[in-house]
Amino acid sequence: SAERLRLYREIDSIVDEERLQQFESRLADRFGRLPEAARQLLDVVRLRWVAAELGIERVKVKNGLMIVAFVGDDRSPYYKSEQFMNLLRKVTAQPERFVLKQREGKLAMTVRKVGSVAEAVQVLVDLKLYTRSELKEIAMAVEDLFKVLVAQSNKYKDVLMPGYTHLQIA
Repeated sequence: SAERLRLYREIDSIVDEERLQQFESRLADRFGRLPEAARQLLDVVRLRWVAAELGIERVKVKNGLMIVAFVGDDRSPYYKSEQFMNLLRKVTAQPERFVLKQREGKLAMTVRKVGSVAEAVQVLVDLKLYTRSELKEIAMAVEDLFKVLVAQSNKYKDVLMPGYTHLQIA
């Protein structure tokens, strides 16, 4: 029906959790308690958002598995990013849950023990939070290193040290 298409278009145009919750409230006010299928549709929207943030192009949840396809271009800078490296560290540390495969030059991952779309959202949110915390740790380590280097520079600022072509102050 036209009403259903309008609602689908509206769902597709929602870009953040706050607006999605407002949409869900409007639906509940209008139609009553949402059926499971409607809640799953809203979770699919959440799943798409988190997947996109992780560099995942496609997600399928079926028969207790979540199958994800990463960025299709194997020359993409994404594959050299810290986010992707951190994600790899996390999933390779749990081979009983995560299986990486490459088919026809495209990287895919199967996640076991995913019973619903809501669980799939949670798995991807966990991966996102892990990669974010790893990036924060790296940033803190770089900041600590910078402080050490500045302290050393100040300590030896009056000492002549060999440069590439001449003596220079530290």
